[in-house]
Amino acid sequence: MSLNPLRWIEWLITEHGSAAVIRERLGQAHDQIAILQRENASLKSERDDFKIRLEKAQIEIDNLKKRIQELERKHGIIAIVG
Repeated sequence: MSLNPLRWIEWLITEHGSAAVIRERLGQAHDQIAILQRENASLKSERDDFKIRLEKAQIEIDNLKKRIQELERKHGIIAIVG
């Protein structure tokens, strides 16, 4: 770099400005990452809740199917499937 003080000051201002912009953008990126991490955790929790509800619903469906079969046998009903 030249020893010219004006060029040195210009370079310093440019570099400092660039650093400030980068620092600001990094801060924004960190904020966005934090938001996305919270949203991801919330969605995972919601997914897990739905999985539990689905499992319970599937068990209920299976139990109802068994109950229907029992009633059909008990009353001599032939189910038409199709």
